[in-house]
Amino acid sequence: MQCKIVILSDKVLKGEKHIDIFKISKILLGYGLFLSEVIIKGEDEIFDDFSSSTFLFLHDEKIDDFISRSKVFYSTKSEIINGEAVLAGEEAFISVIPIEADLTKIIKDCLEVIRIRFKLNKLSVFRLFGRTANQVEELLNKEDIKSENFVLGDGLLCDIFLENDSNSSLISEDEVKISQLFADNIYAQSNLEMQEIISKMLLLSNLKVSVMDSFTGGEIARTLLRNNSISNIESQTFSVIYENSFVKDSKQGTCYKNESEMARQMAYLKAGSENIDISLVVTGQKTENGYKVYVAIANKKLIDIYNLAIEGSVDDAISVARDFALFNLIKKLRVKDFEK
Repeated sequence: MQCKIVILSDKVLKGEKHIDIFKISKILLGYGLFLSEVIIKGEDEIFDDFSSSTFLFLHDEKIDDFISRSKVFYSTKSEIINGEAVLAGEEAFISVIPIEADLTKIIKDCLEVIRIRFKLNKLSVFRLFGRTANQVEELLNKEDIKSENFVLGDGLLCDIFLENDSNSSLISEDEVKISQLFADNIYAQSNLEMQEIISKMLLLSNLKVSVMDSFTGGEIARTLLRNNSISNIESQTFSVIYENSFVKDSKQGTCYKNESEMARQMAYLKAGSENIDISLVVTGQKTENGYKVYVAIANKKLIDIYNLAIEGSVDDAISVARDFALFNLIKKLRVKDFEK
């Protein structure tokens, strides 16, 4: 089913407020909805084109006024979801969502109701890290995948949306092929983000993770903390000093041969603490062609270190380093040696 996103907000129009359309469109795809149009207008502008299914974003204080003057909402089919979203229409739906809300959560809540009412076929979602959309498309084209599939990628993060086999509720042959084809690159078969998966794994296993992060400026820890894992995450940022070809942690003053050795030793020492189960350290530096990043993940018995060469801007490097660290943390949490 085709749908559109309409945003009525002066702040969004001016760039003062951001809505992650890419993330929302990935969620919509998982429910068999295809984004055909994005419209951004001022909050006092008139919008009354509800001929196709619409996700309408308004500021909280504007919703009551908008609904009161929109005849479309007088349909007997209208209903409220969690007191915040309104659906109406026979052939199409309208979902009114407050911009200030947790958009990911409320959209998923709406979609479950929409899926049942409009008989949408939910797609199987394979979430991957380490391959671009073009690489995934190339590999899929070599396989005999019977079901139609859609690939959406953002850098090294990539999603495959596979149309479910309507004749069977069991795992299809195509799902098995994709699982075998991409193996460890798949970190989820759902709409869950990497940080959501880590949070669930930590809470279920009661493990505590220490994040010591200089390169992304604490972005890794902030990403995890946004998913209610506060009691399972210990966060610390540090700065790096270069003296006489040696690398030094500015807080402890300890000297290391290079940043790779620093990441290894800091992860090892932190994992030796009584209350820490897994230690994650990320550090790096700028090079002529981009950035060199070092990621170390350790428990009390085992340590792995990864050297990354990342091209592009500092924002690109931070994004890749963050996702790489989260992806490998998931892999380590799945390894039995780490679970022990």
